[in-house]
Amino acid sequence: MQIPQALKAIGNGYKYSISLYPMKDARGSSRFRQALRQTEEQRTQHVQALLDERGPVVRGTFRFQGGRCGNPRCKCSRGELHEKAALYVSDQGKLRCTYVPVTDRERVQQLNHRYQHFRKARAALAKLGRKTLELADSLQEALTEPYPPPDRTTKNPEKPRRKRRREEPSS
Repeated sequence: MQIPQALKAIGNGYKYSISLYPMKDARGSSRFRQALRQTEEQRTQHVQALLDERGPVVRGTFRFQGGRCGNPRCKCSRGELHEKAALYVSDQGKLRCTYVPVTDRERVQQLNHRYQHFRKARAALAKLGRKTLELADSLQEALTEPYPPPDRTTKNPEKPRRKRRREEPSS
């Protein structure tokens, strides 16, 4: 039995090491239930973070950069670059860079920070969804027992059935 990825890294950065042998008892399935509860609590936190965002947000990546103005007497020609702000946005597969004027920098930076926070919560939610499904499958496997049990032997193994030929009605 393989260790599900969902049990390898659950929680707030904590790693759980659970030995997984074929678990058909209540104790084995309780580990999966506990892990499911933890992922559900985390999911609730991330959903709340998404719901708390009221907007507006600015999509992309906001960065401060250094740049030269081209004046030979300026400090930038000696290596002290001017600070510029840019917003990088992917548009139809192409990365677009937009200069952000000094008057808009603080606002754009704050709105972009909120966008980044929103995207991180969304990504964590997607990851937790995959973990939840994996844990649910593991719990199902832990709870499922075969029928008939493998230790029960049958004296007459079932013969394969022959298909009956269907006779055409005569007209």
